[in-house]
Amino acid sequence: MKFEEEILKALRETNAEDPKKLWLLVRDIDFFIRVIPSYDEIRAVLKALIENGEIKESSKLHYYKTQKSEMKGTFTDFSEEEYRNVVEYFREWLADEMESVDDIPMEEVIVIRLSQKDCNNKDLLSDFGLLSDEMIQINCTGVPVGVSHGQNSPVIELSTVDSIDPQELYEYILPSIQELIKEHGGIVEVSVGRKGKSKKVYSVNN
Repeated sequence: MKFEEEILKALRETNAEDPKKLWLLVRDIDFFIRVIPSYDEIRAVLKALIENGEIKESSKLHYYKTQKSEMKGTFTDFSEEEYRNVVEYFREWLADEMESVDDIPMEEVIVIRLSQKDCNNKDLLSDFGLLSDEMIQINCTGVPVGVSHGQNSPVIELSTVDSIDPQELYEYILPSIQELIKEHGGIVEVSVGRKGKSKKVYSVNN
């Protein structure tokens, strides 16, 4: 079903005590695949996931991923106008975020690149592009990180503010890189350190 994978991915760290609001689901889907679902699309997939027992509501417009032992839930419907308000809230939040990031002085701290031979692996190269979208989401955790990645490019560049330790940032993003390698194989080289200063280079492979 359309958007099922993105919603389950967005909810993987949630629970009944820490659910995710619908506007944050819209935000995550937009970050993952650059699409904002329509009212009919989001309503249909949420209803199906709840009725299948894969996610539940803690309250209206608040969702979390269930454990296998939990019983199936009941979907609380919402109107098209309510969803328009959700999307509008997201758009306003995004505009504010983009404006605030543009005003922060940042410098390059991490360069992630595929090995030369792996650039011919089309599946790996395609998912490498998706990896850059995951890096963008770091900004949603409150860590100001800028991401540069050209289409079909084997290089992702991360920049951030002076107060962020590049090594800590590397350790934060490492699981995402390892997941990419686990699925496709190959080698990813990561240079860690502020531009123009000494850097550590890590080779991540399986």
